[in-house]
Amino acid sequence: MGISPGDLRYITPYEFNLLREGHFKQRRDDYYHEWERARFQAHTVYASVTALVSGEIDPIETFYPLPTDKDRKEAIAALPVARKIDPDYKAAWEAKMNAIK
Repeated sequence: MGISPGDLRYITPYEFNLLREGHFKQRRDDYYHEWERARFQAHTVYASVTALVSGEIDPIETFYPLPTDKDRKEAIAALPVARKIDPDYKAAWEAKMNAIK
């Protein structure tokens, strides 16, 4: 957990419990970040091959779903409307970027 024995005698059991909970939450987050990285790498290979063959690429969430996808969708839905990207604006910029190729 990154705490030295000398510091251990100066903290309360409550503070120790907070440190322990934070440590295990960080380990859980690191675990899911590693899975997200592996999924991204696999989807990149899949998308590059599929784009050449059929042209239709499945979204990364349906290609390999993770338990954190649901939490991410809920967090995006909870964002204020001002922070969300307008679909028409996004489509217009994607069309411009695709025209550059």
